Amino acid sequence: MGREGQEMHPRTNRGGWRRLARYRFVLYGLAVIAILVIRFYPDSDQQSRPGEGDPEPSPPLEDHLVLSGLDLAPRLIPRVADVYRDLYPEHEIRIRPGGTRQALEDLLNRRANVAFLNRPLTAAEREIVRGVGDSALSFPIALGAIAVLARRDAPIDSLPIEDLRVWLAEKRAIGSRFADGGEVRFYAPDPNLGLWEAIREQLDLPPEVGEGVYWLASDRQVAQAVSKDPQGIGFASLLALEEDLDRLSVEAIRVPAMPESVAVPPQAMEVATGGYPLYHYLYAACRPAGGAVASGFVSFLYSGRGQRLVAREGFLPAREAPREILLTNQPLSVDG
Repeated sequence: MGREGQEMHPRTNRGGWRRLARYRFVLYGLAVIAILVIRFYPDSDQQSRPGEGDPEPSPPLEDHLVLSGLDLAPRLIPRVADVYRDLYPEHEIRIRPGGTRQALEDLLNRRANVAFLNRPLTAAEREIVRGVGDSALSFPIALGAIAVLARRDAPIDSLPIEDLRVWLAEKRAIGSRFADGGEVRFYAPDPNLGLWEAIREQLDLPPEVGEGVYWLASDRQVAQAVSKDPQGIGFASLLALEEDLDRLSVEAIRVPAMPESVAVPPQAMEVATGGYPLYHYLYAACRPAGGAVASGFVSFLYSGRGQRLVAREGFLPAREAPREILLTNQPLSVDG
């Protein structure tokens, strides 16, 4: 019994080691198969990625710069974007078309992180933005003239603000040779572009005046419509027109700043100093939580360096335009 027990014990151990070795080889084989499967058959996450020839996914909005509102200043916006791209080549910059309303929608829906506007946000728009728990900051970056356009052969050279206001209300040229004193058709850019709010404010117009205006999709279309209508008068931002007025076959009517002032055309110096009364600002807006790239771009445009760039590109900077500021601590008389 003792010997048999001693002889059987090593045999039992040898059999166990052989079985363990076989199991070990099986485990090795399974590991090799698993490696091959992973190597040649990507997992489900890899299969969900774009394959060869598929469009690459867009980078996160916070990592690049998307500008919206190109239609408001189609010459200025690409120029400042090009300069900024040269200064900061690590930032990808894309530009979306549209006017004030479209740019605001792009900004708040995260399709853009900078919006160009022809006016600041209205009270109603600020309420909408607050209602979704967001906010937007806007800064004036350029100053543009609002031109009053007529055909080049129209018998009208100047038009006081008060006459223009009355004509808009009455839809006829009262006391003027223009259109033989008869009906006048007014053309203006779509209110969603934002210029009409500036026009209403500058002319102190009631809301109902806009009901008789012919709305067109762009400032250029306004100029084209006026060039074909001997009884037409149009409003357009000179920031938005890509071509000069001569090429569009229209001219800008001279408008005096005050009843006793000399009527002047909407030239840069006259707009800057207040000699020409109709103007608007171009704003750049961003969301406070829209990322450092967007806030950096808006801060650059609003800075002295950005304002000098606007001037160097042939436009009026908002901050450095020397429009006259009048202050008084005495009530004005009826005579002014």
